Amino acid sequence: MEEKSVEIKQVSEREIWVGESRFFLGEDGILYETMVVKNDEKTVLAFMDASNILISNFEGKIKFCIDLNKAGQST
Repeated sequence: MEEKSVEIKQVSEREIWVGESRFFLGEDGILYETMVVKNDEKTVLAFMDASNILISNFEGKIKFCIDLNKAGQST
């Protein structure tokens, strides 16, 4: 079975898309994550990479707001 690659697209300094999931770091220091996929290990690792990219350039504490309404089930 062929493994699917996870598409990671940085559209701005504060916004990254992983497939259909959006990661946005607001000016308020909140990292908004909207998950829109069935999560597998490869996708979750891409989510972690996206989060780390966005918070690496931010000084101070980061809060997370994670929307899992369309996330599906974990495997």
